[in-house]
Amino acid sequence: MEIKNKNNEVIYVTESDDLTGHCFDEAKLSGAVIDGLIMEGCDFDDCDLSNASFKGCDLYWARFFRANLAGTDLEGAALNGCDFTQANLRKVNLKGADLSKDNLGGATVLHGADLTGALTDGANFTGAEYDDKTIFPESFNPEKHGMVKV
Repeated sequence: MEIKNKNNEVIYVTESDDLTGHCFDEAKLSGAVIDGLIMEGCDFDDCDLSNASFKGCDLYWARFFRANLAGTDLEGAALNGCDFTQANLRKVNLKGADLSKDNLGGATVLHGADLTGALTDGANFTGAEYDDKTIFPESFNPEKHGMVKV
């Protein structure tokens, strides 16, 4: 499978069309267009995903440890049980995204994540975890959104 950027240039190639559980660690996917794909359990640790588009993707249980998602479009994405520990989520579009608990009751983790300027209208954060180092958009109240401080 070829992953292309917004200029229709190939920026990543995999041998399989099934991306479930694929390891993208440290990949340079800035500007990638990956809309609507099933990418459950993928690993994006230390990955550059800035300005990428994951609209409507199923990213259940994906890991984004220290990933750069600045300006990324995650509108309507399933992000249940994802790990966004120390991720750069500045100006990310989370409109209508689901960051609630996974089917086994595991939380979406936002420890140390930076959500400055994130768009959160209609996003479900029920049960998502945050800590003292998590940075939220201005006037965002995590408790009001059902988040849990750990």
